[in-house]
Amino acid sequence: KLAKLARCIGMLPKHTNDRRVAAAFIQWIKDMNQYMKIPETIQEIRKEDIPAMAKHVAAEGNPLYPVPVLMDAGEFFRGGKPITLSFRKEALKRLGRTIRAHEEEIYEALRKDLNKSKTEAYMCEIGMTLAEPLYFLRYEY
Repeated sequence: KLAKLARCIGMLPKHTNDRRVAAAFIQWIKDMNQYMKIPETIQEIRKEDIPAMAKHVAAEGNPLYPVPVLMDAGEFFRGGKPITLSFRKEALKRLGRTIRAHEEEIYEALRKDLNKSKTEAYMCEIGMTLAEPLYFLRYEY
């Protein structure tokens, strides 16, 4: 698969064997990481963490659902009991209240981390996040 990726970006001639193309692709990634100062290892990851991380990576690799599902809603909320519509509505309202209560802090974080102006932060982040729950509260399904 690495050889296929390398060929897609035109790294080596098409007639080059897969092993050589894959090795060149890996080296290209290593060179790029070094150029961008991305470390080869992460000291905080312990050897015993790797099986759990591999499990999460495998779950994330589902092409039909690209976001990992580590636990379903029943496992997350109420230990498996069904979540009522009123509970969900209240959770959406709490989300809106919390965003509004911390709006200035959110603006400041977006300015520091992403250099977003207050207008851009509201239009692209805060306003959008506030609008979606309001839509669902207004139009029950």
